[in-house]
Amino acid sequence: MICTLMGVAHKHGEYNGRQYDKVQMYLSKPISGDEVAGDEVVTPRSTYIPTNKLPSITADIQTYHELFPLVGAKFDVSFDQYGNLDTLRLINE
Repeated sequence: MICTLMGVAHKHGEYNGRQYDKVQMYLSKPISGDEVAGDEVVTPRSTYIPTNKLPSITADIQTYHELFPLVGAKFDVSFDQYGNLDTLRLINE
């Protein structure tokens, strides 16, 4: 599915005594039909991933810092059977 990166947030801290370090990607995908037009936001829960997982889902990005200048870029994304981000590939236009 082709999506546009609308925003990125790095979130880290402690929750219930456990440390977390994650990146939240806000993606949109085009929709069309008789009653709809424009872009739809991809469920944010599915694009909230541990920062250390980025290199395993994409060859294009090694750290979350590299996502910030890519806001507005198009990506080919896929999700696993549980709806979690599985692959992320930058589309060079």
